[in-house]
Amino acid sequence: AVTRMLERLTDPDLQLHIDTLLDAAPGLMAATRTGELFGLAVDEVQASAPAPVGAFGLLRALGEPDVQRAVGFALAVARRVGVRLRDTTTLPARTSP
Repeated sequence: AVTRMLERLTDPDLQLHIDTLLDAAPGLMAATRTGELFGLAVDEVQASAPAPVGAFGLLRALGEPDVQRAVGFALAVARRVGVRLRDTTTLPARTSP
């Protein structure tokens, strides 16, 4: 059992997988933090049903600094996703069946 474990620990494929995971860690942490912020905001909004907003209400809301910050964030993410979609060498993550 110890020999098998040592063989697995010294397998070059394992090192490659560990390196890939460590390289991805900062991005995963940022995505987790963003998801947490989004989830908390959704929970807060769901606690008290927001009033419907029309076109003029939306335009007024765009004058609020917090809304501007959120819209800026969403646009920056959309731009980065667009760049990655344009890059044919970047493929979305796949899960094996």
